[in-house]
Amino acid sequence: MTTTTTQRHRWAVTTITEPGAQTTAHRAGTTATRTEAWTHALAAGRAALLAGELDTLAITVDDDHASALYTPARDTGGALATAQITAALVEIHQAVTAGDLADQLTATPNHHTGGDRHTHSRDQ
Repeated sequence: MTTTTTQRHRWAVTTITEPGAQTTAHRAGTTATRTEAWTHALAAGRAALLAGELDTLAITVDDDHASALYTPARDTGGALATAQITAALVEIHQAVTAGDLADQLTATPNHHTGGDRHTHSRDQ
């Protein structure tokens, strides 16, 4: 009998009260992949920022310390720019998932013999 263990990845949107203080989870969950964890955390964080529940977004993924911090700019009336927040969070998502992919690629042994060949339409 074979038992399969599925690794779960923890994510949390945390509340920062003061520098060096213990952070508390504002929203949290688990997912099957790190990419999903970042996606869920950033979506939950965006919702919390836009609802006025947080001033600074702190996200932890598979860790007890914040992996990403983001404080959105506000206009003179104190309003948030939804499009600007979305664009910033998309950039964070792209950066962390690209880093995860790079880690996976460098950790995977290359069993390919010979040189790599990349074919482009102009090569044909």
